[in-house]
Amino acid sequence: MVRGLQLVEDASAGEARRPARIQVFVSVAAGTPQWRSLSTNLLSYENGMATVQFPSMRARQVRIEIYRITDTDSLALRKLRILEGT
Repeated sequence: MVRGLQLVEDASAGEARRPARIQVFVSVAAGTPQWRSLSTNLLSYENGMATVQFPSMRARQVRIEIYRITDTDSLALRKLRILEGT
């Protein structure tokens, strides 16, 4: 069960390189993944952390696409946690 994600920015990299938007896909298929979009969010950081929550979802696989808005050559992220649901 997945109920959200928590992203922790790399403070040493600066705000311009932190992720700005995230899209989460899940697949419940046992064989070939059948991706379904679960959530798309602009990220809002508080104390260097952004949390995305959604209703608990059973998933065999989770795919996370992370985007930046600024015109930099890379993005920086210190930690990504998958929040488990019940």
